[in-house]
Amino acid sequence: VENNHVRKDGTTIPVSVHANRIDIPGEPPLIFTTEYDISERKLAEQKIEDSEERFRLAMETTQDVLWDWDLATDKVYYSPGWAKILGEEQIPKMFSAWQERIHPDDRPVALKTVQEHLENQTSRWEMEFRLSTKNGSWKWVKGRGHVIRRDKDGQPLRMIGTMTDIHERVMAEQALQENEALLSTIYNNSDIGVFLVEVTPQGEFIYEGINPAHEKLVGLSNAEVVGKRPEELLIPFGQESVAYVLSLYEECITKQEMIESEFYVPEGPAKGWWLSRLTPILDENGRVTKIIGSGMVTTELKEAQQAVADKEQKY
Repeated sequence: VENNHVRKDGTTIPVSVHANRIDIPGEPPLIFTTEYDISERKLAEQKIEDSEERFRLAMETTQDVLWDWDLATDKVYYSPGWAKILGEEQIPKMFSAWQERIHPDDRPVALKTVQEHLENQTSRWEMEFRLSTKNGSWKWVKGRGHVIRRDKDGQPLRMIGTMTDIHERVMAEQALQENEALLSTIYNNSDIGVFLVEVTPQGEFIYEGINPAHEKLVGLSNAEVVGKRPEELLIPFGQESVAYVLSLYEECITKQEMIESEFYVPEGPAKGWWLSRLTPILDENGRVTKIIGSGMVTTELKEAQQAVADKEQKY
């Protein structure tokens, strides 16, 4: 029996009480009791309980779920979060419950890398892969683990690890990649010239690139443009053009909205009338960090409009 013993000074300590009956012929039975101070044991038990509670709370407040694999019996403990991630009520406590749920495209690599770790070829196991859920969909997760116990011959006995639900992150990354691929296709195949300008914190403008259509329009290659400032790149088009372009960039930053302009380049390979649009890109603090520009030569359109106007004036 465990109880609390009150000392002379009024403090209490936990004790374990043991009682034994002693029978002496011709005498009433005697009860012999002993008490053992179990303060250290109770303190150790409390520390374990506190540690388990902290671990439980940590697992509940993070996206990580725990697994603990006993290789001798092939039994696996899966924490409750596993079932939640997969939409199941419970997960069978077998290694195959995990193995069978791995996407066919991911399974060979997953099993191979686990085996390599079991054979002590790697310091830990880590991989991103897909698992099937109860409704038949696939969910991206990240698994981590390492062997924590081996026998005297180095054979693995116990492996523990975690699994993290990364599905939303992977979906966002895939959507971003698809958008980037789409934008890249448009950028490289558009008939309209497109250019990108970095706006430094100091207010300088530096060209980051131009698409193939813009290369043809201005007679410069992308390699010749990247890293250059308008003041040094646009000199062949005349100082008037340099000043006007800089004023447009400044206006775009000030208004923080798309601006459109039509202007005439008096000299250089881009001589003629141009129609340009500038769109500012703002960061989370509201500062314009980039300007996306587009440009097209409108000289032929201008000449046609002038010819029509001259004809109308004549008649």
